[in-house]
Amino acid sequence: MSLDDAIAQLAQSDAELRAAMGSVTGTQWIWRPDADVWSIGEIAEHLVLVERGILSRLRLAPSEGIEKTDGKEKILRHLTNRTRRIQAPARVLPSGKYGNAAVCLADLALARAETLAWVQAPGTDLRQHVMPHLAFGELHGLQWLQLLGGHTMRHVLQMRDLMALPGFPVVD
Repeated sequence: MSLDDAIAQLAQSDAELRAAMGSVTGTQWIWRPDADVWSIGEIAEHLVLVERGILSRLRLAPSEGIEKTDGKEKILRHLTNRTRRIQAPARVLPSGKYGNAAVCLADLALARAETLAWVQAPGTDLRQHVMPHLAFGELHGLQWLQLLGGHTMRHVLQMRDLMALPGFPVVD
């Protein structure tokens, strides 16, 4: 995957997220079918936390372990397969910070702009930044960008599934 491909994937996942969240009401933002399922608001907050966390850690990541990143692109293409649940680390668990979709989407747009500014900056070589993922092992920066796009789409599908559940509020 090239940088242009990864950026296009990020743009597509962002458009899908905005479409899914575009008309979410206040009641829908916080609705949960049970205590073990995140609300749309919690899913969206998680996306902001992940985006910010990856960028801050990736900027400082060394190139050691680059040899362990081979062949991961094939695995990363399957991120939207939600049959396997991955427990999020504590640092990216939602806390209910955002009261509505507009504020959350604004923060996500800012985080995404910061990500894109760094990855497109002259002299940034994404393959020289390697850090581990809890499920996939060592990934270099370009793979992390691919992961961000797939991760967002995975959670867009989660939001859509939530919206399709019986009991999901139709109106405020």
